[in-house]
Amino acid sequence: MSNSRIIHDEFDLDAVTPYKMLRTRVLQKMDKNDWRVLAVTSSHQNAGKTITAINLAMMIARSGGRRVYLLDIDLRKPGIAKSLGIDDISAGVGDYLSGERKIKDVVWGVGEEDLFVLPGKGRFDHSSELLVSETMTDLVSAIRSDSSEPIVIIDLPPVLAADDALAIAPLIDALLFVVAEGETKRADISHSLELLRDVELLGVVLNKSRDAHPGY
Repeated sequence: MSNSRIIHDEFDLDAVTPYKMLRTRVLQKMDKNDWRVLAVTSSHQNAGKTITAINLAMMIARSGGRRVYLLDIDLRKPGIAKSLGIDDISAGVGDYLSGERKIKDVVWGVGEEDLFVLPGKGRFDHSSELLVSETMTDLVSAIRSDSSEPIVIIDLPPVLAADDALAIAPLIDALLFVVAEGETKRADISHSLELLRDVELLGVVLNKSRDAHPGY
């Protein structure tokens, strides 16, 4: 987990603090608007969206009082299982969406109370079709009604890599957009946000910054 930059008990406090700040600001906005489903994405790969989604989910779960569900919906290039060190995964959320597995087969615990992970496994080239399926709608609805104030964090594919982010947009309440300092191009940010103009933008996280603080 250290190699993947995932928060754990021995994680450096200076690195944990920005995620605590991010958690607080995210929860304040979500609770104020009664939002429950937050998607995390970026323009391109390697901006840090998956790490941001995982660490945010962990920090929210550690704050206590609500269940947190982390879904890997980057069905073409899932990364949550590898980042969390889940090596023996037999099925992923894509297998559930395609009708090959039951929901109990794709929900994992990772040692954090109140954090439930639905990782991905393998590549699904028909990913956007799965995301607009009735099964996906039923999954999000079931999670939203599982407890009084659940929080759902969805790791989406990069906006400019596929139409998946657009396909699932009707099911999410808000979007957290991750940009990498010195890597993400301004034109790509503008293009991505234009494509997602009908989705509520909760904020923008500046990743790989020398200041190491999430920015809005």
